[in-house]
Amino acid sequence: MKVGIRFVALLFVAMMLSGTLMASAASGGGWPMYRGDIYGRAQSPYDVSSNPGDVVYHHFPYGEPVGAPIVSPDGTVILSTNAGLEAIKDGKKVWNFTYPYVVQNPGSYVSASPPAMDKYGNIYVGALQEQKLYAFKPDGEDKWVVNWTYDTGNYQGFSSFLPDNNGHIFYGSDWEMVALTTSGERMWNITGKQPYFSIRPSVYGSTVYFAKRWSGSFADRSQLYAVDIPTGRVLWNWSLPEKERSIVSTPLVSPNGTVYVLADSGILYGIRDNSTVMSYRVGSPGSLAMDKEGNLYVSGGNSIYVWYSNGTFSRKMDFPLAVGPFALDTRGNIVALMWNTSASKIDLASIIPEGQMRWNISIAATDQNPFEAVIGPDGTIYVAIDYYGELYAIGNAPSDSGGNDSGGDTGGDGASDGTNGNDSGGDTGGGTDGSTGSGNKVPGFEAALMLSSLAAVFLLRRRR
Repeated sequence: MKVGIRFVALLFVAMMLSGTLMASAASGGGWPMYRGDIYGRAQSPYDVSSNPGDVVYHHFPYGEPVGAPIVSPDGTVILSTNAGLEAIKDGKKVWNFTYPYVVQNPGSYVSASPPAMDKYGNIYVGALQEQKLYAFKPDGEDKWVVNWTYDTGNYQGFSSFLPDNNGHIFYGSDWEMVALTTSGERMWNITGKQPYFSIRPSVYGSTVYFAKRWSGSFADRSQLYAVDIPTGRVLWNWSLPEKERSIVSTPLVSPNGTVYVLADSGILYGIRDNSTVMSYRVGSPGSLAMDKEGNLYVSGGNSIYVWYSNGTFSRKMDFPLAVGPFALDTRGNIVALMWNTSASKIDLASIIPEGQMRWNISIAATDQNPFEAVIGPDGTIYVAIDYYGELYAIGNAPSDSGGNDSGGDTGGDGASDGTNGNDSGGDTGGGTDGSTGSGNKVPGFEAALMLSSLAAVFLLRRRR
C-alpha cells in the first residue's frame, strides 16, 4: 500500500510539473507587437546578457521592411514589408504572403502596418492601398480579411495594430479610433474633430489609450484619449499644455495606471485620471520603456533617464552617442540603437543596467532607417532596416555560417497570385494556443516522461 501511495505521489508530481512547464510554453512570450506588449513597456521576458553581439544572419526580404519585426514564442520572426509578410526561422523563410495589389501592379508597393500577434499566435497587418486589414493563422494561412472605407476619400496613415488579451484589436488611423473583435467584426469607432490617431494605442484593464498627433493647425494640440473598451465611451481626453505641439511616443501604462508620453519638445509627461502628475525635459525625444520592477526609462539626446516606480528620480546614464529606440531585457539590460553621426553610422548597443556598454556594432548608415531592436526567446536581437531591405539577427553566431537567406526574393515563392507561399521543409511556428509547433520539444512533456519513468523504476525495485 505504501509503495502504491508513493508511486501515485511521484506520478502526481510529474503531472504537475508537466502541466506547469507546458502552461509556461503556451502562455505566450516572444515579442508579439510594436513596443513589446499591450502596455507599451518595451520589456522582454528574456535575457541578453550572454549575447556576444555577433551577426548570426542577414535576411533580405521581398520589399522593404515597414516596421520592427515581431517574434513568436518559438523564435519565428514575422517581418512586414511594403510587398507582404515573411516568416523567418533560423535565417530561412518558412512562409510568405504577397499583397494582391503588388502582384497586380508590378513594380508597385503598398503602405503597410507593422505586424502584431495575439496570444494565440494569429497575426494582424494592414495594407493602405488595398483598404484591408488581414488576419493570418500562425502557419500563414488566411484567417479573415476586413475591408474598411475612408470618410475623406483620401489615403490615410494608420497605427500598428494592438491585439489585447481579451479578444479585441485596436488601431488608430488618420481619421478614427477603432476597436474590432478577433473575428474581424467592428465593435466601435470614434471619429476625432481634428484627427491623426496614427500612434499605436496601449491597453490597461478595461481602458484603451489613444494618442492623437498634432494635425498641423496652430489652434490644435495633441491629445491623449482614455476610452472604455466594452462601450467605446471616451472617459477623458488630456491635452498637451499650450505651445506644445505633438505626442510622438506610444503611450506607456505603468502598473499603477499612470500613462507616460513624450512630446516633440522633449518633455516627458505622466498623466493619471486626466491630470498631469509629472513633467520632465529630457532633450531630444527618444523612447520609453519600463522594467519588471516598474522603473521608468526614457531616452533623450545622449542620455537615458531612470525613475523609480514611486516616481522619484533614480539616475541619468550618459553615452557618447545619441540614443534612439531601446528595449529592456528581464534583468534590466538595455538594447539600444545609437546614432554615431561623426562616423555616419547607426550602432546597435548592449548596455548593462549600470549604464556601461558591453558591446556596440555598426548596422546601418545614418541615411538609412533601422526600426527598434526586438529580443527573441534565446536572447537573439533582431533589427529591420528599410532602406536596403534587411533583417539582422544578432547573437551567438554558429561556426557554420550556412543557412543564411542572403539572396533577395524576386516575387514571393508561390505567392504570385497574392496567396501564401509555404516552405514545407520549414518549421511553421507556434500552435493556435501560443505553444510551440509540432516538431519542437516541449520541456514539460520531457520532464513528465522522465519523472514517470523514475516512478516506474522505483515501483519495480520496491516490488523486487
